Parts: sequence; structure tokens; C-alpha cells
Amino acid sequence: MGAIKGLTEKTAHSIMTPLERIAEKKDWPDQIYRQASFAKSALNTDLKIGIDIVTDFEKHRAWEYMEQDRETFYRFRLNIDPASLPNIMEGYKVLVAQGLTPTHWRQAVEAAKPLPKVGESAKTAKRGKDGKWIATGNQNLGRHRGGNSQIIARLKRDHPDIAQRLANGEFRSVRAAARAAGIQWFGQAPSSLVRLRYNWRKASEEQRRAFLSEIGAVIAKSA
Repeated sequence: MGAIKGLTEKTAHSIMTPLERIAEKKDWPDQIYRQASFAKSALNTDLKIGIDIVTDFEKHRAWEYMEQDRETFYRFRLNIDPASLPNIMEGYKVLVAQGLTPTHWRQAVEAAKPLPKVGESAKTAKRGKDGKWIATGNQNLGRHRGGNSQIIARLKRDHPDIAQRLANGEFRSVRAAARAAGIQWFGQAPSSLVRLRYNWRKASEEQRRAFLSEIGAVIAKSA
């Protein structure tokens, strides 16, 4: 009975049991090994679970119980760069605050990035084997207003279906999702006609007459 009891105790812990709830620290390496394997998958399918496990790893410095340094632990056990963890955490909060349910760590990283300004470059992407968009190169983006969190908020408010598709990784970027939703207030320079209308409204009566004279337009006289 003693042997059976011992076996039962060893396998009693759920894979989601936090390390601090396991009294015997000699059992921690086995739990960390199991959780790391599970988190590696969860970071690509169920981001909340993956983040919960990583948060516990950070709290207890799990890599030390595996006799590895932090970078080796994350790269080898979870297949992720530990330098990206702050962006994953921050981006996850941004998406959840918008009522979205992110499933992949790359979505969180994307949400944490500010959109580039005029003349700056941004990552383009291609689809990976799992159908998700993966950053690859650079492209030049036009003028924009606001950051990703503001754009996501507008998508959530006006186009919830597209917002959820963005969270599911169906779009290569927030900009691509906004384009699909027909949002034109960022991501491209205004047309010459739009600029002309804007400047016309700002011009004085004297400036308007001078402009019309320059282009040879006929000014209708009031009756």
C-alpha cells in the first residue's frame, strides 16, 4: 500500500498546479518539465494559459531548477526568445482590454508595437505552416494616426467580426485588418483631392479668388 500511495502522490499534481503549491521542491523539476512542454504549445494556441505558466516560471526562476540559464531555458524548452516576454505580456493586456481573445503570442507582440511614422518601415509578413502571419521583411507605410490599441478599439466597436479575426491571426497586421474593415483614416496618405478640399476650406476669400484666377476659372458673379 505504501508503494501505491507514493505513486499516487507523485502523479497527483495537475499540469497547471503552481509550483508554490507543490511542497517538495525535489518534485519541481518534473513539474517544470511538464509545464514547459505544455506552455510551448499553449503560447501558440491558448495564450492565457501560456502566459500563466510563464508568469509562474518567472516568479520562481524555474530555469535554475532545470540547471539552465534563463535564455537557454526559454529558447530550448518553450521555443521563444525571453526578450520578447515583456511585449507578449503587454500586448496580451492590450488585446484583452479590447474584449479580444488572443490565441498566439505573435498577436500580442504585434499589438504591443506602435505603428510607424511617415518614412519609417514596418514588418511585412507571410503565412506560416499553421496559417498564421509571420513577420519577415519591411514595407513602407504611409501616414497614420494613433497606435495599435486605438485602431483595435475602433475595430472592436465598429467591426467586431474583423476584430476577432485579427485576434485569431487571420490578418498579417492591425493595418491589414483595418483596411479590410474599410477604415481609411490611417495607413495611407490623403489624395490630392482630399488635400485640396481641406486647403480650400482653410483659405480666405482673397486666396480662393487668386487661386481660381491662376487656373483660369471663371468666377460667377452674384446676381
